[in-house]
Amino acid sequence: LLDHATDASGKNVQPLVSVVIPLFNESVSVSRIIKEVLSQPSVAEVIVVDDYSTDDSLDVVKKIATQEVRVFFYCHTRNLGKGAALRTGISKASGPIVFNPRRRSRI
Repeated sequence: LLDHATDASGKNVQPLVSVVIPLFNESVSVSRIIKEVLSQPSVAEVIVVDDYSTDDSLDVVKKIATQEVRVFFYCHTRNLGKGAALRTGISKASGPIVFNPRRRSRI
């Protein structure tokens, strides 16, 4: 994880937040959501849990993860539901604060 981040004014900010994103068939929006989350200086990591998507959502996340060290992904081997995806993500989080952005909400 990063040991510091910088806010818009250039002030160092300690990244504290692990963001958990449950994912199911969101290939159209997942890239935008991850980019918005990563733009926040307090974000230490983004944990995406794919709940057995049938579209190319996971491929989109994998591509982002190869370019951004703060993005991690995990995959369910069958659809277990949003609650299970959140629990998986929370169990993998390393930050002291865990946040789950609401689906399709602005970050």
